[in-house]
Amino acid sequence: MTLIRTNGVRFNPWHDFDRLHRELERSLWQTQETPRTTERTQRWRPPVDILESDEAYGLRVDIPGVEPADVEVEVHEGTLTLRFERKAQEAEGVSRSLRERPTGVFTRQFRLPKDADVDGVQAKHHLGTLLVTVPKQPEVQPRRISVEA
Repeated sequence: MTLIRTNGVRFNPWHDFDRLHRELERSLWQTQETPRTTERTQRWRPPVDILESDEAYGLRVDIPGVEPADVEVEVHEGTLTLRFERKAQEAEGVSRSLRERPTGVFTRQFRLPKDADVDGVQAKHHLGTLLVTVPKQPEVQPRRISVEA
């Protein structure tokens, strides 16, 4: 990265661009806040892998510590919404000195491609990973229509 010196002051032309990019990224993917979330947990976004095969799209979401009953998957107007809650795990007679694992309700949304079959969406939860499968609709093939005389 090139630094430009202006009147003895170091200037990095990419610094503002990088900061803007981080702010846009944060605002576009910001999780839904609840009264129980803290500054640290508001920034938590579970990692997602988006997969594609000839037959389907897939989303693999890492949500360790979230029970299957606390996961909601919804499709509405071409948007797939994943909503889940990670609850604090408190033990009787044990005090907490530090909490780095985020708790609260979190939401991620994904715009589905036009060829997604929203009626066939399936979700499975296994060992802290949510796998959402969205089948593709078969391609509409053009067909020739004969004209009768």
